[in-house]
Amino acid sequence: MTIKMDGDMTIFQMSEYHRLLADEYQASKDVVIDLVGLDEIDTSGVQLLLSLYKQAGMDGAELVVTGASEQVAKIFKDFNLPQEFIPATEDN
Repeated sequence: MTIKMDGDMTIFQMSEYHRLLADEYQASKDVVIDLVGLDEIDTSGVQLLLSLYKQAGMDGAELVVTGASEQVAKIFKDFNLPQEFIPATEDN
């Protein structure tokens, strides 16, 4: 199942995104999160994605993050997230 994220993923949208991701993950454990439409992400957005990534690992499921802008991918790298979590960009 693919979940397309768009707009901002900041503290102001967390309850909405948390509910969406939790519901979709429960429906289908293998999830692709497409960040192509994501304009901004803050630490709360990173925490939510990382929490879901860790939960998928514990469940033996697969969570793939794709389509991040260079800015979003840089934020993931700055947080020293697992390499397999960081979406590919043209620069890496």
